[in-house]
Amino acid sequence: MGAVASRVSEVTTMRRRTEMTPCPASTSRRLWEVAGSLALVFVFSAGVAGAADVILNEYNAVDDADFLENSASDPFWGRRAGNGGDWFELAVISDHLNMQGWSFLVVNRTGGVGEESFLITLTNHPLWSDIRSGTIITISEDLASNASSYNPVVGRWWINVRPSEFGTYAVASCVNPACLPSAVNWKVSNNDTQITILDASGSVVFGPAGEGIQPAAGIGQTEVFKLEQDPDATVTPTSPAYRDGSSSTFGRPNRYN
Repeated sequence: MGAVASRVSEVTTMRRRTEMTPCPASTSRRLWEVAGSLALVFVFSAGVAGAADVILNEYNAVDDADFLENSASDPFWGRRAGNGGDWFELAVISDHLNMQGWSFLVVNRTGGVGEESFLITLTNHPLWSDIRSGTIITISEDLASNASSYNPVVGRWWINVRPSEFGTYAVASCVNPACLPSAVNWKVSNNDTQITILDASGSVVFGPAGEGIQPAAGIGQTEVFKLEQDPDATVTPTSPAYRDGSSSTFGRPNRYN
């Protein structure tokens, strides 16, 4: 059985378990949405054609005990072990975008032994109902949310949110292996991390993108994954401008030569 067929089989098994195991209606519905989205992700593993409303811009692959290579430092984090921990960054392309209920599927060790996946879902908070083109969104495991200060009219274009079990702006959950809501420990890494952006209906907006898609390999434990071009509607998950490097720019436009 090929890799894609194997993943589709796993999704089918998830659906069967959902049918057999009683659970709250909202939970059952969300599991079906995730299962359907996973099927799309694995079948269309090269990415979704067409212009995307939101794209992946950067994620941190620095191990907890390591530093950015080449004595580099991030403008926000400075030079510190772990480079701010688990975080990834999105760039908004479309204007006046309603992102209520959108989610981000984060997979580590994609296709390998020990693969693990997590779902980070935006809430229906009014903040997400009108996101402007040019906004940078960061999802961080450790940094407190600054979403209440988002105001593009006065030049505040950055939103950071920290997902939690009862998050105001975003919640995190385990997809595989399963875990209790209170025990979610989502992560990004240098081990074939791939991220897929899903809209409120569970349809794929962008992705999967990350190591194993572009670049095929090579992201080290002292690097970040990043887009080395201005984010726009021409970017796809296979764009050659997705590369590894040490010029980390959390919450800011990417730096590159």
